[in-house]
Amino acid sequence: MRLSVSLPPIFRQIAGDGGSWRTVTARKSAGLVAGVAPGAAGTNRAIHLAVLNRLCNLVRPLGLLCLSGLLAAGASCAHPNFYPGTSILRTDETQKIVDTIDQYRVRLAERNVEGLLVMASQKYREDSGTPRSDDDYGYEGLRQVLRTRLTRLKSIWYEIEMRDIRLRGPQADVDVFLNGSFEMAARSGDRYRRVNDYHRFVLEKEGDRWKFVSGM
Repeated sequence: MRLSVSLPPIFRQIAGDGGSWRTVTARKSAGLVAGVAPGAAGTNRAIHLAVLNRLCNLVRPLGLLCLSGLLAAGASCAHPNFYPGTSILRTDETQKIVDTIDQYRVRLAERNVEGLLVMASQKYREDSGTPRSDDDYGYEGLRQVLRTRLTRLKSIWYEIEMRDIRLRGPQADVDVFLNGSFEMAARSGDRYRRVNDYHRFVLEKEGDRWKFVSGM
């Protein structure tokens, strides 16, 4: 965007565009040049000084106008800050959520049961993705599930790709893509599995922290 400022006619005449230095003396009565006596010694020098003063008075507001225009143009060209490859707007809250998800990934890879439980809300509820109610569990059930499953793991590799974050008041739906593999000990022999699937975490803000209420 190019910014331009049109100069007033008197400014063009003083500068010599379409007029002459005599234009200034001719307009003495209009107050453009004051205190110059025609025919006195040093008249030309006095006129030149007066012209320079007038130029300074004209240029100063124009300079401020240009600066204001540039600042406004810069503000209008600013773009929202999104996480690369997503439509997730980067804010203080979304950054806290992203950090929480990454901390979950690290503690899962470390098989840190107690560290994972600290990240879960006391309101935690899991329906296991089935219509049955006998396999649903809450916070204490999560403790048992983590201990049982993580102690059987021999190795694990896990990536979480962020897809979307939707804030709903104190809660957030976090859609991700899981990519990983793990090796689990079993009586019939070690079993190797891969995970490539979409998943949703639900978090709730407690104080200044986000905690899981489902999806772990």
